Amino acid sequence: MELSIFESILEKISIERPGTPIIIHLFNWGEPLLHPDLGDFVDAIRRRGWQSIVSTTLNISRGLDRLVEAAPDILKISLSGWSQEDYAQTHTRGDIDRVKDNMQRLRQLLDARPTEQQTSKPLFVLVGYHLYKHNLADAPQVKEFAEQLNFHYTENNAVIQPVERNIDLLAGRADKTTKDIADKLILHPKELSAINRQRRSGQFDCELRFNMTAINVDRSVALCCGTFSKSLQIHDDFLTAKAQDLESAKYANSFCAECMQCGFAYTVNDVL
Repeated sequence: MELSIFESILEKISIERPGTPIIIHLFNWGEPLLHPDLGDFVDAIRRRGWQSIVSTTLNISRGLDRLVEAAPDILKISLSGWSQEDYAQTHTRGDIDRVKDNMQRLRQLLDARPTEQQTSKPLFVLVGYHLYKHNLADAPQVKEFAEQLNFHYTENNAVIQPVERNIDLLAGRADKTTKDIADKLILHPKELSAINRQRRSGQFDCELRFNMTAINVDRSVALCCGTFSKSLQIHDDFLTAKAQDLESAKYANSFCAECMQCGFAYTVNDVL
């Protein structure tokens, strides 16, 4: 995406959501550090007084110095193993040693920032560890490494995305890759579905629907950030779409009802 297009998107958001606290997630189905102007995108968000979040595998270090200078509010590093054997199972073609080196490089860049910049543009680094059956034993080492670098550490049970794959599993039409991943999960999507349907009241909307809008690199708008299929796009161009039309399209889409019925909606606080 060109920076000028991104600026136009931000301007449209500011007109449609005046006075609303805005958080821009600079990632979805891709690696942000592949973009040569990522730091400029962060700058554009900060100039408007909004917050930005970047999530990366940190297999890439190009532009890391510029990103630290721009300082997104949150920089998340996604990990799924300490050894290459475990990491490669769920980060295909990833190199865990490269990631560790880049994490240390990130710490050096943060420490080198002027004190004034550290105060005016704080950068919170979060190491997010995705738990699978095969990598549980690695978690303490990852946590220790993150804390040595003074990064915040959190862990969560891995889930399959996009959500269409979970629906396919429940319907018995999933492909082999999806089935293999599901077998690695601590909670199989079928178990997760049953637990959520039992515990949730059904009185809460999905946060990915009412509180977020997923804008793709080509300006098209997805039903939500958890969907990927072209058939689940709700508009071809965010810049020409009316805000109310996008909201109406979300609530009119039958896939949302199917997702919520299966218990996959993002309603994290709705546990009886």
